[in-house]
Amino acid sequence: MPASILLVAIAFPPDPITGAARPGRFAKYLPQFGYQVKVIAGSGSVRENTDSVRRVPYAEPAWADRLSYRAAELLQRRFLPYNDSIPWAAAAFREARRLYPSSGPLAVISSSPPLGCHLVGLRLKLRYGIPWIADFRDPLLGNPFRTRRWFLPCDPWAEKLIFQHADAVVANTDSVADAWKSRYPMFEKKIELIWNGFDPQQPIQAEPLPVRPYRILAHVGSLYGGRHPAALIQSLDRLIRAGRLDASTLRLQLLGPMDEGLLNSRGIFDVLAAHGCLDLRAVTVSPEKALEASATADYLLLLDLNRQNSKLQVPAKLFEYIRIGRPILAFTGSQSPVERILARSGILFRCVAPETPEAEIDRIVSDFLALPCDPRSPSEWFNATFNGLFQTQHLATILKRVGAGADV
Repeated sequence: MPASILLVAIAFPPDPITGAARPGRFAKYLPQFGYQVKVIAGSGSVRENTDSVRRVPYAEPAWADRLSYRAAELLQRRFLPYNDSIPWAAAAFREARRLYPSSGPLAVISSSPPLGCHLVGLRLKLRYGIPWIADFRDPLLGNPFRTRRWFLPCDPWAEKLIFQHADAVVANTDSVADAWKSRYPMFEKKIELIWNGFDPQQPIQAEPLPVRPYRILAHVGSLYGGRHPAALIQSLDRLIRAGRLDASTLRLQLLGPMDEGLLNSRGIFDVLAAHGCLDLRAVTVSPEKALEASATADYLLLLDLNRQNSKLQVPAKLFEYIRIGRPILAFTGSQSPVERILARSGILFRCVAPETPEAEIDRIVSDFLALPCDPRSPSEWFNATFNGLFQTQHLATILKRVGAGADV
């Protein structure tokens, strides 16, 4: 009989949230390695329960659960710097106890953000004594989007608590894993690396380019928190004004929502709009439309930028871009995980670091726009390293290592 594993992930398919993909792949492929997976997820845009997925709503629960919910809500609102879904975690823990009223599951895997998912895993670990794997899709310390300084001890305290009690802690980039090993040498044997990746059963490839009098350089996805195309826009403007680029031969396509700060600084976009080479659509589109836009672009733009110049994470769209196979222009830190992945991906690319002088940016951008648009196949290394099935197999070996074996 398959071993029963509980996966706690507030974002879970079919929610179209990027963060849902990783736990979705784990749940999809773990049964191939002898594990029966039950999932506790947030309600999001999907509210229906299934035999294997329990959707816990974000709203206040029934009267029997209101005390713990309101206490958690008060704690988060008054004393914590971020919305880490602490009230949801209280309700999710109660749902876990309903699913496993006696001895608990064989093991629990929690996937964050938000931090509340790990609090569910911690409580189950302390109550049942079962193996607990804490999977981080984003780190706590060093996360460029967790910058509020009014409660500095919060993240270090929470991170250390997780490392003390979890049986394994999983990073999604080698940079994060190395930072953890330096910070917690006493817990080095707990630290594992499973990159973000792709589902091998989801076909992604370049589509034939439509007939048009210009090439498209596309960024498809949200722009927020320092992910701003200003350096590229300024470079294109300089190249056009210097006569090194014909504006009629290129469109910079920005498709996806933007935060208010970017929308309120539209002056930078007006520069390219005046040249007639900007296609700006700050709207949310379906995953299918987003993929279509990427797959029919001549070139792909990746903005791996943040206000702290942190080089810990990898935008999820990188794996989609590489599978499409057309040239990628990446604005990313020098020797970042993005740059290192691109260097071994088999795909044509150019990288621009934040500290690059303007003249050098212009040279790189001009050189990039001269690359052929024919798609290339990803390297064997890429296909082996980021294949979601192989990554889940690694997760299964971690489960066995922490004492949650399964018969295949």
